[in-house]
Amino acid sequence: MRDVMVIGGGISGVLLASRYLTSATHKPSLTILEKESTIGGRLSHIQGGRWGYGLGHISHDLFQYLDQTLKFHPEAKDLPEFGIHCRSSLGLFSANQIKQVSTNHGLDRQNAAHLAGASVARDWECIEELMVNASDTAKNKQSVAQLWSGDRRSPSATVLESLALSAGIPDVWSARASVIHQRLFSPSRFSGGWLTALTELIQRYQSSHGLEVVPNCQVVGAQKTSDQYWNIKTTRGVYHAKRLVAAQPPWDTLNWLPKEYWPKPILDLVLKTKPVSVISLCEQVIEAQTDMPPDLTLMPAEKVQISFDEGEICYQGTLPYEVSLQDPNVVKAVRRLKRARRKFHQFYSKMKVEGEYLALLPSGWAQAYEAANAKWLGKLENDRFQQPTLTFCGDAYGHEANCDLNIIHSVNSACQQFLDSQDLPGGT
Repeated sequence: MRDVMVIGGGISGVLLASRYLTSATHKPSLTILEKESTIGGRLSHIQGGRWGYGLGHISHDLFQYLDQTLKFHPEAKDLPEFGIHCRSSLGLFSANQIKQVSTNHGLDRQNAAHLAGASVARDWECIEELMVNASDTAKNKQSVAQLWSGDRRSPSATVLESLALSAGIPDVWSARASVIHQRLFSPSRFSGGWLTALTELIQRYQSSHGLEVVPNCQVVGAQKTSDQYWNIKTTRGVYHAKRLVAAQPPWDTLNWLPKEYWPKPILDLVLKTKPVSVISLCEQVIEAQTDMPPDLTLMPAEKVQISFDEGEICYQGTLPYEVSLQDPNVVKAVRRLKRARRKFHQFYSKMKVEGEYLALLPSGWAQAYEAANAKWLGKLENDRFQQPTLTFCGDAYGHEANCDLNIIHSVNSACQQFLDSQDLPGGT
């Protein structure tokens, strides 16, 4: 019998385990079950025998939160020592050339003009006006289509559509304005050796608190017993726990957690909104060249973004969830990825790569982006979905358009829920 069982070894599950073990007044027994061979989830790169997905970047807020968690151990390294760095360059592939700008301070009119020409600068005020409206609480739940003052065929609209794809938004016009504001125009994003940093964190708590991690363990069902404990059925046997944490996207959790246990706000989210699928083609860089690619390159002609990081190139596209379930559309998306790869390699002809990994993640972007979903997302405010013996944490469990803030808030509220209920029946 374990005190806490965490389902999912991504950044949310690891942060929850670390913070709860640090805060508890005793030493609770805690186990993380991870379906893959290593921890890391969406942040995985080509590292430790596991391929990446092109989703290995986080916001400045989550970077600081992870860094603070590491520093609970005085001897811990700073995050940059694990190879973590700020993604600082953006490129646009057009007419067989790549124009590149620095994005250390976000994307502004001058950078946009360098990427896409002076015509973008002339109607950039449409984007500036959109950002002002997106920060207005009275308007930020409206769609971009409702707030856009310019022509949808204008140069600035074309740039906006290309940037939106890089943030998991296949249709910018139906998106909430707040999503555009928080996902696209944040000043910094970080990427790098997350697996190394998270492994370091796990090892510290394994030695100091007896944290257990079980890899290659797929959860297939969970039920409460008559004494209100959890029986968790997995591909590696049955586990028993007093408290259960779902640290996976809700669309994955629905595969094993019966509906009768779901808090209504989250069940509504799962049944009445749809995630965005990501399709990615990754390859390993074994020899680079002097002229390095940008951290992120947009290829509007193919609706593909290309990330270059940690010895990995990842070509990535986004699809509405329903579209990703239809074979012809997935085949078309794969063809776009391969055309983008061919064009990219023609430009960087001296770069040598090996291997390839094709992945389709139906919930790669877990938070719903459309303005029509604002009603269901609003019900996740105030953490009303957290319970004493069943908690949820991750980028979908919250109302923030910046999904990383949902990770922070849900991890904090799950920890607090467990700490507040330690003396209740069935508590640790």
